[in-house]
Amino acid sequence: MFKKINFFHKCLCDPEYLSDDMHQFLQNPDAYFNKDNIIKNGDTSTVAKIQIDGHNLIVKRYNVKSFWHLINICWRKSRAIKSWHNAHRLQKQNIKTPKHIAILEKRFVLLHGKTYFITEFIQGTLLRHFFENDTGNQKEIVKNKMLELIQSLHSQRITHGDMKATNFILQDLQPIILDLDAMRFHHYNFFLKKRIKKDLTRFMKNWKGNPEIEKLWMT
Repeated sequence: MFKKINFFHKCLCDPEYLSDDMHQFLQNPDAYFNKDNIIKNGDTSTVAKIQIDGHNLIVKRYNVKSFWHLINICWRKSRAIKSWHNAHRLQKQNIKTPKHIAILEKRFVLLHGKTYFITEFIQGTLLRHFFENDTGNQKEIVKNKMLELIQSLHSQRITHGDMKATNFILQDLQPIILDLDAMRFHHYNFFLKKRIKKDLTRFMKNWKGNPEIEKLWMT
């Protein structure tokens, strides 16, 4: 694993992807964001699809909203490094998530500002879109696979923390987990059970207003 840490940057990168073009990207990642490749543009994060050395990649930039937001986050473990560690944990447990490629933290000594998490791009269908649009007989198959995935997470004492249906993508009907920065590993049963309940409540909230889909998940 390539690692570079100094007063102004912290960078980790899979050596398979480390090239002159990747170095150029890591020097100035904001230059790769434009109106044509941005998938999501929120206050706290911006997501873009880029291409480096022929690889389609997703870059999630964790933004700084204001000076006071910076003060609040700069001393904590960054969401990018949390995502990196969580992706590594899932990989070890053979739970599917996009391959993690690199992270970059812009820093001042031990404090960080904007951070970046880079993964492979997964071509597929978001779980929400699948259940809203599929007219075939595959919903039951995907439902069972999704329940197996959730069970795998929880049996490994892991909770996702943000079970929106847009945080799971289907590839060949197989669910893949996205958005890992709220994911947690729990040492104590009390917190594990509490967070599992929160995960399941948030997941079922996805289907409010659609009685047919909600009923499918409850049977």
